[in-house]
Amino acid sequence: MTEHFHPLKFRLMRVKAGMGRAELARKIRIKTGSLKDWEIGRADPGWQSLFKAAKVLGCEVADFKATPDWTPDEDDRLLLEWNIRGTGPAKQQAPRMPHRLEDLPT
Repeated sequence: MTEHFHPLKFRLMRVKAGMGRAELARKIRIKTGSLKDWEIGRADPGWQSLFKAAKVLGCEVADFKATPDWTPDEDDRLLLEWNIRGTGPAKQQAPRMPHRLEDLPT
């Protein structure tokens, strides 16, 4: 992982935008597998790809930045658990994963 990119923060911004991996990959013109590699930390995106992703997600490239002390807060952790297949309460309670904060149960 390079100092300009945090895979989990990137995934969180995608999920908060209500966008699936395939949809984002299509919009920034990359393969879905490449986007998955970014999100699991197997590969780092280039600056051009980061700028495209930030524009599509409605955020800044700085939102993907790695900081040593960052950890997701409780709401973000829950959102990520719902998004990750096979973990969190989503698999037991809903037939499909919510993609927006509004879709999470209260």
